Amino acid sequence: MTKHVVLAFSGGLDTSFCIPYLQERGWEVHTVFADTGGVDAEERAYIEQRAAELGAATHRTVDIAQPIWDGFVKPFVRAGEGYQGQYPLLVSDRYLIVEHSLKRCDELGTRAFAHGCTGMGNDQVRFDLTVKALGDYEILAPIREIQREHTEVRAYEREYLEERGFGVRAKAEGLHDQREPARRDHVRRRDRSLGSARARARAAGASRVRNGRRRPCVARSASSRASRSPSTAS
Repeated sequence: MTKHVVLAFSGGLDTSFCIPYLQERGWEVHTVFADTGGVDAEERAYIEQRAAELGAATHRTVDIAQPIWDGFVKPFVRAGEGYQGQYPLLVSDRYLIVEHSLKRCDELGTRAFAHGCTGMGNDQVRFDLTVKALGDYEILAPIREIQREHTEVRAYEREYLEERGFGVRAKAEGLHDQREPARRDHVRRRDRSLGSARARARAAGASRVRNGRRRPCVARSASSRASRSPSTAS
């Protein structure tokens, strides 16, 4: 009986490694790429071609740019706050990636989902907890598995793919370095934009308070300020 697994796929080294690794363990791999709007048509075509080259049984590209806007960006701006006062929507796409991957699992009649997260960092937590929150699925994490035996994981992945006749995108790291200044400029512009949005949201909230439309919040705010103020008692 064929075992089906849905892999959240980006076309990068880690998820490229996952396809033959899972196949060699008896899985028929179906890939899903969730496009947040951050790639152009050429890159999207490359990801689709890469999945086919590596032997994915099927590949699906899902456009999640609008869901991210509706479900994360707009509420974030309206709230006027960030996580710990500074953390924007850097990884909100992870939750939508999982959601659409699990929909594909349901279509295929499988409970197996795979991702390319390492065992170091928070991405694995975001993926795993979202899966567990959405249902009873089996989670396969090939990169975590090989980390138990190999310290130079990315070198091992490259060698593994090359031994099986698959090319490794040698220019990816150089391309990343070339794009880094532009990425930093984008981050600075985004942070300024989000900061302005938060300021406008706070100003709008303050205006509503002055107009008497949020009196309970005024009381809480005043008491909160009082509790934080240093004592003036002599």
